Amino acid sequence: MSEPVHILCTVRKPELLPMAQLVFKTLRIGFPTAPVTVHLNNLSGEIEESIKARAFEQDCVMVECKTETVHHRWIEDLCSRLDEPFWICDTDIIFYDSIEQFQFAQILTGWRIPQWNDEFSGCITRARLHTSLLRIDPVALRDKVKLFTSPVPDTIFTPFVNLYYPLVVPVKKMRYFFDTMALMYHAIGGEPFRPNHKDCYCHLNFGTIEDIVLPRLTDGAQWAEARKRIVENPTTGRGIWREYDMYFEQRAA
Repeated sequence: MSEPVHILCTVRKPELLPMAQLVFKTLRIGFPTAPVTVHLNNLSGEIEESIKARAFEQDCVMVECKTETVHHRWIEDLCSRLDEPFWICDTDIIFYDSIEQFQFAQILTGWRIPQWNDEFSGCITRARLHTSLLRIDPVALRDKVKLFTSPVPDTIFTPFVNLYYPLVVPVKKMRYFFDTMALMYHAIGGEPFRPNHKDCYCHLNFGTIEDIVLPRLTDGAQWAEARKRIVENPTTGRGIWREYDMYFEQRAA
């Protein structure tokens, strides 16, 4: 049986609804047979009904989040209580081919983002496996984390950072940003997607928080226009990861 997929659906503003619905247009191209659970994050009214309709069309199971959550806490919760390997998938994704055709054996597998100078955070953002599409083996992860943290004494004087959470830290008068699961990647490692894996999908970065991110980018208007073109003509997003990689290379830190 295909490994299950979990999708957190958050709609902070009505104008962000299209990005919350996007993945359902091609979900079964990327995961043709996998059981998919959509986690409804404090949705209500017409927005909730719209998301439920799209999820139902793709044969997804829907669950209500018990309390409003955010991505890193949601990932932590899944990893703490599930025992079989699973995928997390963002809503701002377009699939072009099946991810199910590949076999992965590492604890974490995803698109590796290198260290780069990030306009949004105003920091040097550390490398990580991007959480937009990430395979996780939760039992192996919990064991690895326990092994990694065991030399640190469990005392009030030696608190250990939460490896799931984003964090900004100062180092030698510089600001370093560890985005969601970046600390985990630096603690236990993981397997980067190869080009043929990345060819299977397009991720429209920060689609569900673009109102927060775009105003902080020098080329925010161009980003917005490019994203609009891809949404209107999804085929143009195939292979867009190469442009993203070039962007990260240009801003390497």
